[in-house]
Amino acid sequence: MINNKNIIELKNYTVEVITSLTWGEKEDIQASVISSGVQINKDGGTLQGKNIVDYKIKIIETLIKKIVDKDGVEIPFSIEWLRGLDVQDGDTLYSAGESLIVPKA
Repeated sequence: MINNKNIIELKNYTVEVITSLTWGEKEDIQASVISSGVQINKDGGTLQGKNIVDYKIKIIETLIKKIVDKDGVEIPFSIEWLRGLDVQDGDTLYSAGESLIVPKA
């Protein structure tokens, strides 16, 4: 997952990520949740609603600081890039971002 250098190794990319949210980032994500109609159960573990994908994209976009491909070329974040990832890589990024939103007790 995230190592001590804030790096996530994906199949074809190395992704540098944040390890904590600013207050503003947290508020932006919460606003995304409210505007998309996503509901989060009190335990923080269950999402319901039509636009869960928008919420997940917002979390991942907030998480990522830098993306470098396997050739060492830095590439910008884009929804197209994210949607083109392997399922496991996308889920890895979402899990890392979600852990910032709902810290484990």
